[in-house]
Amino acid sequence: NGIQAMDLVGRKLMLDDGKAVADYLEQLRGTARALEASHNLKDLTSGFSEGVDALAGATHWLQQRVGVDPRDVAAGATPYMQMFGAIAGAGCLADLALAAEGETSGEWSAEFLQSRATLARFYIRQLVPPAIGLAAAVTAGADDLFEIEASALSS
Repeated sequence: NGIQAMDLVGRKLMLDDGKAVADYLEQLRGTARALEASHNLKDLTSGFSEGVDALAGATHWLQQRVGVDPRDVAAGATPYMQMFGAIAGAGCLADLALAAEGETSGEWSAEFLQSRATLARFYIRQLVPPAIGLAAAVTAGADDLFEIEASALSS
């Protein structure tokens, strides 16, 4: 977990000067706009958009700390990865629900197509709010982690 988190903030966060993550956040915002335009999924817009905004804020904070204090970036790495994963998952499920809403081929049952919306609704209502709460841990910095002297931990 820690290795993947450090890779995310240490390499991928600043990939192409941050453009890769910025592009992905814009993709998520596009999903939010599509939810807003949807008749059946419009109710998911607010919760999903709040998650994307929180992720964007945490991303910006970390990007500002790169090169200033790598300890702050490392301290926020694991909660950032958890937050990123939850919001990315919400985006994938929202995209699936949107695709199911527009499905007209007749290949899929109505029950299956409705389950895509139900799954997205559950995920965005139940798993996105705790992910938003991780923003405080991402941006807390490293000061608390280094408050105790190492020698005090071994006594």
